[in-house]
Amino acid sequence: MPIAPELFRNIKDRPYSFILDSSWVDGRLGRWSFLGSDPFLVFKSKRGSIHLQWKDGRAQSFRANPFAVLKDIFSSFKTPRRQTEIPFVSGGVGYFAYDLKDSIEDSNDKAADDLNLPDCVMGFYDTVVAVDNLKEGVYSSGSDLKHSPYSSWGLGSNFTKESYMRMIKRAKRCIKKGDIYQVNLSHRFEAAFEGDPFELYSNLRVISPAPFSSYLNFGDAVILSSSPERF
Repeated sequence: MPIAPELFRNIKDRPYSFILDSSWVDGRLGRWSFLGSDPFLVFKSKRGSIHLQWKDGRAQSFRANPFAVLKDIFSSFKTPRRQTEIPFVSGGVGYFAYDLKDSIEDSNDKAADDLNLPDCVMGFYDTVVAVDNLKEGVYSSGSDLKHSPYSSWGLGSNFTKESYMRMIKRAKRCIKKGDIYQVNLSHRFEAAFEGDPFELYSNLRVISPAPFSSYLNFGDAVILSSSPERF
């Protein structure tokens, strides 16, 4: 029975709950999992509009470079150095969306904002629960998986095969002309979903275990990720 996901079930519906999880335990990768909720500060950014929401009810909204604001926040809240092997005891957890690139370069972005989500959401947590998957220990700083019924998967894409191939050919022409030297032609698949998102994550964890996975219940969106590497 995985310890970390079962512990997370107790807080998965709490505000801005998260689990940075691992299902690989080999002594090198996947030793630690971390979970928490109810951050003392939530940072949100959308095209240079910043919103700060404090746990005590204070709120601030202004325009600024999100990286500069985050740098100030991280500089203001430092964790004292402690003699511990636990690699993460408090700090920021969140996501950087691809569109955040527009804060550091003029890319003439023409992509449609069809999801209308923040470019960045970061919760700052003064209490984190760490799970040592290798030694099966649970530390706090400062079961069988149940399956829920899901709707049928009507998987759709934002490209047809023909339009995607045209995009590849266009990218090759641009590389040949010297307009670009590298390109990442992302392809989004989407489907309707009904059920508990965390049960979906739990199933993904079993079917496709990975050393670096996460589940972020961040209000505007629930994010599930599974990766073989840190990013």
